Amino acid sequence: MTPTADLRQDKPMADRYHEQHLALCKQRALAYLDAGDLRLAWLSMTVDMRTHPGTDAPATSVLLGDEGVRCVQDGDADGLRRLIEGFR
Repeated sequence: MTPTADLRQDKPMADRYHEQHLALCKQRALAYLDAGDLRLAWLSMTVDMRTHPGTDAPATSVLLGDEGVRCVQDGDADGLRRLIEGFR
């Protein structure tokens, strides 16, 4: 299934772009995580989220920064997965 397969067509265009971008950010970060590279998974999610106006917010940087760094430093792949998958 593609990241955009479940996007509802009755939503405003900006919301669909936001959801599509978020899905792509998660997909890319999870690919690094599945390969065992926590640092690149966190970095990918952080950088990719900043490339779209709808996902580039100070709260995004703080949450990904604090929680993500802690997961990477602790080697907590499950925690990082929950953080990435749960991001809205």
